[in-house]
Amino acid sequence: MITGRWILIPAILGLVNACSSDNISKRDQEKEQTRNNAAAKRIELEKVAGIYSGSLIRSENDRQSITLDLQIKEIPKDDGDVDPVMVPVLTGNLQFNYSNGRNDGTIEKMVFSLEKADFSEKSNHFNGVATNSNYDAVIMELRFDGQTLSGQWNAPSSSASGQLDLTRGMKPPSAELPVLVADYSGYFLWESSKEVQFVDVKLNGSLSSPDTITLNMATRFYFGPKTSPEYITFTIPKVDFNPITGRIGATSADAEISLNGTLSGNGLSGNWNSKSMGQMGGFKLSVLPMAPPVGYDAVSGLHGTYKGKLKNTASLNLPEKVMMTFVATPDQGGVVWSGNMRFYLGEFDSPEYVEDPFTSGAEFDFFSKKISAKTLKHSFTVNGGLLGSKIKADLYHDGLGKIAEVEVTR
Repeated sequence: MITGRWILIPAILGLVNACSSDNISKRDQEKEQTRNNAAAKRIELEKVAGIYSGSLIRSENDRQSITLDLQIKEIPKDDGDVDPVMVPVLTGNLQFNYSNGRNDGTIEKMVFSLEKADFSEKSNHFNGVATNSNYDAVIMELRFDGQTLSGQWNAPSSSASGQLDLTRGMKPPSAELPVLVADYSGYFLWESSKEVQFVDVKLNGSLSSPDTITLNMATRFYFGPKTSPEYITFTIPKVDFNPITGRIGATSADAEISLNGTLSGNGLSGNWNSKSMGQMGGFKLSVLPMAPPVGYDAVSGLHGTYKGKLKNTASLNLPEKVMMTFVATPDQGGVVWSGNMRFYLGEFDSPEYVEDPFTSGAEFDFFSKKISAKTLKHSFTVNGGLLGSKIKADLYHDGLGKIAEVEVTR
């Protein structure tokens, strides 16, 4: 005999199976919908994916060659499913392009990874954020138009912004490839005296990894024309560079000079300072030949022969016609000075003179123009300064103190 209780069991089991079937169907439907959405998104992203090149524009005359690489990556939807649906997302990088300075077509790149990126076909807008652990993030808001992306970029922490113009499939514009690591020539201005300092600058370094630049600088200052034997070399072991802004800064506690400027195209320009003299003026450097500025004379050096008068100020009666010669010999990035003083008893072409060579400790400060030189035989010391082509100095004796005043002209 079958009781009512046993009759209910199949009915309950049937109800449970029906509910289970409904739940499975619902999950399958949701998963299928996710697959369909993913497929539609993939088609949408394929419209914008690709490699674009063009310009990051900071200002009208400051354009940086860049490449935007947009790729589609499949990532699993995080819904706890053992067989998750693969969902397409945009990934890739933003590359700042540089010439290697050898004109062989090689492009060096500083890479920013795309941290966030999305594209809407409905609005034709691309939004992305490119990051590099050493620099500020670059935020891009661009409009897609068939083969081009154009719009705004900004880097909030650097207070920098501008325009982006990119074309898919185009090579990086060679005219906008800045030359970063290279040999530069140009000039530094002495604004207070309206003089120009001719220089050679070697910016050394490399992209030690795709997202890091390591730079150092060696700067040779010529006093007089670039054929002058008077030059000094300053080495700055670490140079800071920001690819987003193009700003470059070279400073060192051990170097007499420092500079801050901007890299653009084939050159660098900005302002420089002297540790002993303060702010000096502007500078301009290029990998291409460059004309000197108009209205400036070359910064004078000490090398040469000077003739003039001596005025006795003590009991000594030294000859009143005097000639000083300074000879510059380059030595390990600096200058070693030699030379002599001549005291003429007659005219300068007379064979009657007393010559007293300078000791090896003669000194000349190229920036303050101060001179200190001691003679070997009579222990005279010249303390003075160079003003253009003229030396004004006091003459001292070890035992007597100041004994004369000297003014000589090259």
